[in-house]
Amino acid sequence: MKKRLKVALITIISFVVLLTAAFFVYVSDYYKADDVAIAVMQSEDIMRVQDNLIILSPTTPSDTALIFYPGAKVEYTAYIPLLEKLRQNGITCVLIKMPFNLAIFDQNAANKVFDELPDIKNWYIGGHSMGGAMASSYAANQMFSKNPYYPMTVTAKDVTLILEINKTRLFQLFSDNHDFLKSYLEYVSDHTVILGDRIKHYVNRTIRESIISYLYYERKKQNSNIIKLNMTKKALTERIGVQRTSLSRELVKMREDRLIKFDIDSIELL
Repeated sequence: MKKRLKVALITIISFVVLLTAAFFVYVSDYYKADDVAIAVMQSEDIMRVQDNLIILSPTTPSDTALIFYPGAKVEYTAYIPLLEKLRQNGITCVLIKMPFNLAIFDQNAANKVFDELPDIKNWYIGGHSMGGAMASSYAANQMFSKNPYYPMTVTAKDVTLILEINKTRLFQLFSDNHDFLKSYLEYVSDHTVILGDRIKHYVNRTIRESIISYLYYERKKQNSNIIKLNMTKKALTERIGVQRTSLSRELVKMREDRLIKFDIDSIELL
């Protein structure tokens, strides 16, 4: 009995160690900041680095700020050139470094920002990829909090009317119409489950699985096994969330495994 228990314990410990090692290998392969981002960091004196935050303040004091969550497996400083453009337009930007470059591990990271900038009156939050999903989830959870800001970009193809319901009116609808409240709760619950499943699936993907997922999506979109690459290699690595060398290496392996053919302009699924 003791021998079986010992074997079981060793097996469990070994599995945990292997799983931990695999996780650290996975998170250590991420997209790093390019030379442009590094140059901006070295040249700007309006940038304040504090703990896991980088705060970019406009020359003229502003009462508006954007909190930005980085994408999965992307070094947070890679977004500095983008936020620098916003800073030049009078918006204070707060870039947050996430644990293991995965926003899923600190969805409420924005909470630490508000006390650092007490003069800001108008707060906005957004992000890229997984960071955007976590920022949206954070904002949705804050709907009835003291900082109810929800990031949303809407593009209309035709002339469109937009209905705005403020928080007070929405709360009144919840109180007066139980069917409306039930529908709302069902919608939030269903989409929370879907979002959780998507994030879990994304985090557990290998580089090859991420590439295949992208190729299958584009095959359906382009209706062809020959996928035209309508983006630069740099943009593709950002979308998949890996380094350029890792992407190139995996594409070569997939070609050797006779899964794909590729050239500079396209990838063919075999």
